[in-house]
Parts: sequence; C-alpha cells; structure tokens
Amino acid sequence: MEMILLVAVLTGVVLVLADVFTTAKEQSSKAKTLTTAVRLAENAAEIVAGTQDRSEMVDMLGGGDSAACHLEMQKILARFNNNMAPDPDGGYCVEITWIDYDGLISYNISVTWQEDSEQVYNLKTAVFYG
Repeated sequence: MEMILLVAVLTGVVLVLADVFTTAKEQSSKAKTLTTAVRLAENAAEIVAGTQDRSEMVDMLGGGDSAACHLEMQKILARFNNNMAPDPDGGYCVEITWIDYDGLISYNISVTWQEDSEQVYNLKTAVFYG
C-alpha cells in the first residue's frame, strides 16, 4: 500500500515539474523574441539618427541585400533572421515610417514576428535636421 502511494506521489511530482519546465521554455522563447526585436529597433533608430538619406538607410539596414530591405512610399521594410542578419525570408520584419514637421522628423519603428504577425516591439524617436 505504501509503495502504491509513493508511486502516485512521485507521478504527481513528475507531472508538475514537466508542466513547469514546459512553461519555462515558452517564456524563454518569448523573452528571446522580445530581446531580438528590441535590439533590431534600437539598431534601426541609430541608423535613422545617423543619416537623412533614405536610400542610405535602406543600404545600411539591408546590408547590401536589396531583397531584405526596400523603400516604399513613406516607409522602409526590412526583414531579418533570428541572428539579426538581413534575410528576405527572415522571421522579423522591421517597418520604419516617418512624418516630417519642417525639419523635425518623427520616426515610428515597429518590429513584428512572422509566425503570429503580431507587433512585438514599437519604438518612437525623432531627429531634427535644421
């Protein structure tokens, strides 16, 4: 009887620990995605602060790969892989939009993850070109 009770308790402990480790793995994956998104947005903010030329921004974001980054009407779209390298098939999409207020350019940098197309991180910054 004691042996059956001990096996039941041990089984319960194993099930609880399995659930804890599964949850921890999911949380770790989400944290890695968020950290990468923050770093990509920060890199993009440094690039837009460093130059006013949109084509130069595209070159710097895309690493010379025109398929990974391109300029549309009022936005720049860039794709990156998990290692933060420009990749046309990458899972991270960085979208940069801007509004010009007579020399003060307000940038909105949004990072989404391809699997759920949900915005992971958003950064707003402004640069004055007087």
